[in-house]
Amino acid sequence: MLTHDYELFKMEPNESITSMHSRFLTITNDLNTLRNFFSNKDILRKILRILPKKWQPKVIAIQEVKDLKTLRLEDLLGSLKTHERELIREE
Repeated sequence: MLTHDYELFKMEPNESITSMHSRFLTITNDLNTLRNFFSNKDILRKILRILPKKWQPKVIAIQEVKDLKTLRLEDLLGSLKTHERELIREE
């Protein structure tokens, strides 16, 4: 069931990065307790895949500029939160 939740996880429309991360963290932490571990790179790639289409320019920029092997989750989330603020300001 938890693996299914992980695989089908999506960011909800109008959901904040903080809220999405909190929901995602719950699932990954629960999976970790069952000894289903994900690498940092896998988690970063999953987060980038679940973002809505309006985020695609940011996703592409991150993928082209950042090395997902060394990028920290906190740095990715900080970058996404900054972009989120810019999107809100533009709307």
